Formats: sequence, structure tokens, C-alpha cells
Amino acid sequence: MFSIRVKLFLAFAAVVAIAIGIVGFTIQRATERQFQSYLVEGGNQWALRTRNSLTNYYLRNRGWQGVEFLLADLDRLSGARLVLTDGQGLVTADSESQFTGRTIPESELGMPIELGTETRRIGTLHVFASGSSYLGPWSAWM
Repeated sequence: MFSIRVKLFLAFAAVVAIAIGIVGFTIQRATERQFQSYLVEGGNQWALRTRNSLTNYYLRNRGWQGVEFLLADLDRLSGARLVLTDGQGLVTADSESQFTGRTIPESELGMPIELGTETRRIGTLHVFASGSSYLGPWSAWM
């Protein structure tokens, strides 16, 4: 029915289409992984800068008094909800002022803020996605 040329052309076109599909899929997956890695690394860098800013604030002011203003600025820059607890788990600042003054158990997850080589925990920073209704174990404290 079809000549050998047509059959060879169709077979070759099918092989090329499959190869292009495989290459495209592989490139897409690699791009997704690299972009995810970029986002994670950026988040890690932001977390380190934020922790350093809070540690410096604590050292300059010898405590957390007035840290709400710094946390509000950091909140605006990051677009995330930030909650800071002191070394005893007392919420000293909340960018949405919802948990301020409450005591949260130390077992809750967060980024520890420690003083230099002493590794004395002076606080914990908790970060939540902006507009997120999920607060994990914090939901019990609402």
C-alpha cells in the first residue's frame, strides 16, 4: 500500500518525535529541580540574614523590647508571617499581633536564635506563609 520510502519516513519521524519528547521532558525536570533548589537556597539565605538581624537586635538592646517594629519590617520584606518567642517560649512579637504574650512550648518547630559560642537560646523565630491558614501545631493556640 505505502512505498518503502513513506514507511521509512514515518518511522524516522516517529523516532525524532519520541527523542524530542524525551529531551523536552528531561529538560523540564532538570529545570524544576534547579528552580526548587534556587528557592530553597534563597530561603536559607533569608533565614540566616533574619536570624543575624534578630541576634544583633538582641545584643544592641539587651533584650527583645521593641522588636515588634523590626519584625514588622521583616514581615513586609518577606511577605511571610513571623512570630518570635523568647528563650522561655513567651511570644514577644507576632507580625499579626495574634499570639503576643502567650507562652508556646519549646517543642514547637522554629529556627533557634542563639548567642555566639555560648549556644544559649535567646529566642525562636517561627515563619508561616503569608495568608496561609495552616499554622500546624500552632492551631491549638488560636
